[in-house]
Amino acid sequence: MLCTWNIANFGVQKRREKDHRLIAEMLGWFDLIAVQEVADNLADLYAVRELLPDGYRLLISDTAGNDERTAFVYDAERVELLELVGRLSIAPSELRHVRLEGVDQPFQGFDRSPYLAAFESGSFRFTLASVHLFFGSDGPNDMGRRSLEAYAVARWADLRRNDSHSYTSDIIALGDFKAARDRARRPDLPRADQARACATAAPERGRRLEPRWPSSLRPDRLLSRRDEGVQRAHRAV
Repeated sequence: MLCTWNIANFGVQKRREKDHRLIAEMLGWFDLIAVQEVADNLADLYAVRELLPDGYRLLISDTAGNDERTAFVYDAERVELLELVGRLSIAPSELRHVRLEGVDQPFQGFDRSPYLAAFESGSFRFTLASVHLFFGSDGPNDMGRRSLEAYAVARWADLRRNDSHSYTSDIIALGDFKAARDRARRPDLPRADQARACATAAPERGRRLEPRWPSSLRPDRLLSRRDEGVQRAHRAV
């Protein structure tokens, strides 16, 4: 089972041993977890790892925006880490292609570049892109920036999955897209769920990637919905 969890201020906010145990209990429900908002101080993450079963391993990025890391926690008995690990970066020559109707500002890159890692479970090989979009304010420029970041992830994933040289053809972008927050405050801006929607065919260079999700399968419904019990436990920590 696959999970994504932004554990707010993980390593900055003081947590008790019982908080670590609760986090470890929830992580232990899954085989592979993408964790966002891990602080430079890894003490809390290591404390939680000690409470997980012996087969669980960590893969940790260096710090990016807001001095935050991203981590993958995985059960090595069920999921194998492959050779590909890195950061998603958009070449300077490609920045001009990241654009959306209704957003006037140019895309200048990620505040926290998505963390990439490839895994294999059984015969399924896939690449995960753990995303934590720019936080910023509720102003139109910052909301536009988040929409551009979400679209940049979608465009990259669509181009790579159709590239014969891609390390894996299956790419899963998951994490904290902040979609519900922006949709509630500025419904006139392009929705982040639309910006990250998958296209049915790879766009030509420079072409906008059009969302083609059926309304019943919108990405926000697939990626943002959590079990009520998990929500209650999340609030507790």
